[in-house]
Amino acid sequence: MGGLACNLHGSVPELAFASYQMMFAVITPALISGAFAERMKFSAYIVFIIGWSLFVYDPVAHWVWGEGGWLFKMGALDFAGGTVVHLTAGTSALVCALVIGKRLKYPHERALPTTSR
Repeated sequence: MGGLACNLHGSVPELAFASYQMMFAVITPALISGAFAERMKFSAYIVFIIGWSLFVYDPVAHWVWGEGGWLFKMGALDFAGGTVVHLTAGTSALVCALVIGKRLKYPHERALPTTSR
């Protein structure tokens, strides 16, 4: 771990760069969760997050933030995560809402949390 703190990614220590990347990777799924609140079991949510992180977030993060990424090579600058975080989260939330569908009894009846069923 000592080598990670000493190596530089541009002018930033690699440990700081990796921490910055992890912060966005952890925050982004929380943005998506509003699209299917009360309609997905927690275990299904965990499976979704793992798959989504591997197949959606990681490639887009590499495209934008990685030195070999095609968007990075085109000159895309994304300091605050607008492309990686908000674009992927918003699109994924829309797809999830469309796939899962409407709440069945809302607004006439409040749904119980899925963990109590």
